[in-house]
Amino acid sequence: MLNIFLCDDEKKITDQLSKYIDDYYNNTSIEYKVNICNSGLELKELIEQKGGKVTGSVTGKTACLINNDVASNSSKNKKAKELGIPILSEADFLKRYEIDGPKPRVR
Repeated sequence: MLNIFLCDDEKKITDQLSKYIDDYYNNTSIEYKVNICNSGLELKELIEQKGGKVTGSVTGKTACLINNDVASNSSKNKKAKELGIPILSEADFLKRYEIDGPKPRVR
């Protein structure tokens, strides 16, 4: 299964990219999944709907850090590692906390 993740604030862009991907892979035997989200705001809203709190910093009270580049050497990733806080991709976060995120299309 080929996983493709598109995230952009402009729906027009994600729609165009999704169409290109569909056009390309529809004539192949490759099974693929396209995940589309509009922005980090969409994830923030999902977290808050479930009673969570989204902050811009990592502290001892942080439950997890969401970063799609979990191997990044960013200061937030470094701080999370120092404090033993898990660093999760958006997809892993949604799965771990059983949150219904953007619905993937499977071909």
